[in-house]
Amino acid sequence: MASRIEGIVFLIFAVALLEGATAATTYKVGGDAGWIVPVNTTFYEKWAADKKFEVGDSLEFVWTSTHTAMEVTTKADYDTCVKTNGILKQTSPATFPLTKDGTYYFICTVGPHCSLGQKVTIVVGNGNSSSPSPSMPKNHAAFSAVLSTTTIAAANYTPKTLVDRHKKMASRLCFNIGFLIVGLLGLLVHGANAANKCIVGGDLG
Repeated sequence: MASRIEGIVFLIFAVALLEGATAATTYKVGGDAGWIVPVNTTFYEKWAADKKFEVGDSLEFVWTSTHTAMEVTTKADYDTCVKTNGILKQTSPATFPLTKDGTYYFICTVGPHCSLGQKVTIVVGNGNSSSPSPSMPKNHAAFSAVLSTTTIAAANYTPKTLVDRHKKMASRLCFNIGFLIVGLLGLLVHGANAANKCIVGGDLG
């Protein structure tokens, strides 16, 4: 039972570490096209449609011509291309972290670019930012599972069972070391016998 619990703990911990290593994704807005005045006003809407944005991800706006990237605060400002309220970045590449669930709005503030379709809406999680508490990272659930499982496993141990457990582990370790030594000695004896045969065969020749 104890070894099974340890195996489960190890498996969940490994999954959590893997998720943590690959948790954050940086999305280049517009893909290969980058941040441009698009040929049609639905270009960025279609680009974002098949993406699953999560807390911890980032958006990277890359352009080579005259553009900016501004995160505006309301949908009304986004719809009407209001350029006075928001976080403005004028140097490419411009990176915006997605720090919580909610809907993010970005526009270009240069000339008529926004009204021509150079704007994008990004939905993170369920798009609801009403909760004031910050969202947890992607791998929070996995680490919570590790903590919970480890706590349950620890609750099943008493000082006596821990001592017995350590004795069993020490016994297994001694057995494995002994088995390894016997195996190595066997290899050495086999090698010595083979060498003797070669020497004897050479003398007979």
